[in-house]
Amino acid sequence: MQIVLHAGMHKTGTTSFQKWLADSRPVLETQGVAVFPTDPRILVQLPDDYDPDAIRFELAKAEKQGVGLAVFSHESLSECFAEDLDALKRMLAPHPIRYVITMRHWAGFLPSRWKQNCKRRDAQSFPAFAEGVFAAPDDRLEARFDLAVRRAAQAGLRDIRVVSYDFEMARNRLLPSLAEACLLPVAAMIAPDQVTWVNGSAGVEDVDRVRLFNGVLSRACGRLLNPIAQRSTTGLAPDMFYDLPPRHQAILRRRPDIAKRLDTLIDARRVRFAPQAEAIRDLTDSVTRTAAPFLVPEQEGHLFPGVEPCPVDVSTLEIDDVPPDLQQDIAAELRAEWPDLFG
Repeated sequence: MQIVLHAGMHKTGTTSFQKWLADSRPVLETQGVAVFPTDPRILVQLPDDYDPDAIRFELAKAEKQGVGLAVFSHESLSECFAEDLDALKRMLAPHPIRYVITMRHWAGFLPSRWKQNCKRRDAQSFPAFAEGVFAAPDDRLEARFDLAVRRAAQAGLRDIRVVSYDFEMARNRLLPSLAEACLLPVAAMIAPDQVTWVNGSAGVEDVDRVRLFNGVLSRACGRLLNPIAQRSTTGLAPDMFYDLPPRHQAILRRRPDIAKRLDTLIDARRVRFAPQAEAIRDLTDSVTRTAAPFLVPEQEGHLFPGVEPCPVDVSTLEIDDVPPDLQQDIAAELRAEWPDLFG
């Protein structure tokens, strides 16, 4: 049986691809293909979720039923260190493994990744996030996309494929090209144009509000600030995700005075910001050199064709800049809205 590990990355159409896999599962089963979108049992680095016995049982059962291809898709596979991937390779032996990853230029990836981090848990501004990424790029997956490829190679994985998000989006072929890289029978799946794209990024203004709510909540509960941003260097998952957008919106509707004060502070610190163009140019050359041997043939060696950094309007307001009385009001509303978080 051939195993494919689709490792994301985050913000490269992965959730939409996983939905396509799930929607196409019935017809794929008739083609001898088993798909496991977002299955956490494959994640070695998360001991509470990793379940090698269950995975081996599933694969043995599938192989007896005539399945010749099993595709696992999870963004967190891209965050695995070499030792994690080595353990995964040994667990999946003797099946051959293909490792597939999508890379997206920093101009689109960084703002989108920052928004996702803030939607789930983090509190820092986009300039703080971007500056942190480029302060020590060699340790950050958000800067060095080739870390994922180098770690896979260090783990002994030889069948590696890199898909360019930007190149394939320009051709309107991201999902089909990704499916082909994963050895899936595209013609048998539902038409790609019928796939509803999901997990899009929120507007910057909403993100700036919710991230400050996250900061208030972390401070009030004594939890770590910005753990998702730190994950790429530590490999450690946050203790929990807040996923506050619906709750923070309910609070702001109920308390327009809080909304007004918060928006005034956010707007007073609004700037037009672009990540460091020189650092991105240097990284482009380095990442492309690493990825080039693994690019799928249709990309013709182009990893990030014609993409340039572009500025975005964001606020530099950080949680420490929010007055204590406003933080206390927000914390009180959060406690009323979600008392379980406060123990």
